[in-house]
Amino acid sequence: MLVGAQHDLTIRINGEEYDRIAYGRQQGFGEGWSIPCHDCAALEDQLHVPGCDMEQCPRCGQQLISCPCSIEVEPEEEPEAAS
Repeated sequence: MLVGAQHDLTIRINGEEYDRIAYGRQQGFGEGWSIPCHDCAALEDQLHVPGCDMEQCPRCGQQLISCPCSIEVEPEEEPEAAS
């Protein structure tokens, strides 16, 4: 999951695209970036796994999983059925 999270560079919030904030680049979330993220194991400059409690919202600056912004999630693509 951590490897896959590195491909999702942006997030859509309230109809606008924002760059995701990497671990160690958050503002006001403390220090200690030399150890992996306690929730998703991201290392400094890696993007968090979706749903991680340490990811910061790039729009409002709060904790992404509980901020008031309307995050738009793209539906998972369904695998094509074999014919």
